[in-house]
Amino acid sequence: MKFNTIYRSRWSNSKFAYLFKDTENISKKWLTIDEMFDEMSKPRPMIDSILDGVQDAIYMPLDFIHSIDIFIRNRFQTQTHVLKSNLEKGVWHEYSQRIAIVISDSFIDWMESEYCGCDKFDADKLINTHLWEISLKRDERKVIEVDDPEYGTPTNQAIAAKKLFEIYQYWKYQRPAMIEAEVLSGWGYNELDTEYLNMIIENRNSMWT
Repeated sequence: MKFNTIYRSRWSNSKFAYLFKDTENISKKWLTIDEMFDEMSKPRPMIDSILDGVQDAIYMPLDFIHSIDIFIRNRFQTQTHVLKSNLEKGVWHEYSQRIAIVISDSFIDWMESEYCGCDKFDADKLINTHLWEISLKRDERKVIEVDDPEYGTPTNQAIAAKKLFEIYQYWKYQRPAMIEAEVLSGWGYNELDTEYLNMIIENRNSMWT
C-alpha cells in the first residue's frame, strides 16, 4: 500500500509551507502540462523541504488513515488496477474480440471519469474539460516571444486533446451508429477498429490524470 499525504496544496509544498510563501498563483484552477513540468523542474528551497517534513510528522496519523481510504477506493470502488469492459458475462468471446472491447471500453471509461474528473459520467463537464484543453495556446507563459512563428499556435496538450476526443467520438458514437446501420459488424475484424485501437496505444502518453 502506498503512503499518501493529504495535507498538500500542490505536489511541491504542504499547506503549512504555503503560510510562509507568496500565494498569488497558488489558487490557479488549471495548469497545463508544460506549466506543471516547468514548476516541477524548479529547484526547491531547503526551507520548503523542512516545513513539509514538520507537517508530515504532525499529520502522520491522519495521512495513514487517508492512505487506507485511498487503497480501499482504488481496490474496490474505482478498481484502477484493472481494465474494464462491458463484455457479456458467461459468453465465449474470441481473444481478438476481447482485446478490442477491453481496450475501447476502458478508454471510454477513462474519458468519462478520470479525464474530466467525474465521479459519474457528466457530459457537460467532459465537454468543458475538452474545450479548455484545445484552447491552450503557446504564449508568454511558455516563454515564447510574440514574434516567434509558433506564438499563438496550439500547445502539444491541445493537439493531443483533439486526438483523444476524436478517438472517443469513434468508440462512443460513430461505431455504434455504423453497427446499427450495418456498415460495420463484429469486433476487431475491420480496418477502422484496428486504426482506432492503434490510436489509443499511440496516444497513451497523453492520458494522464
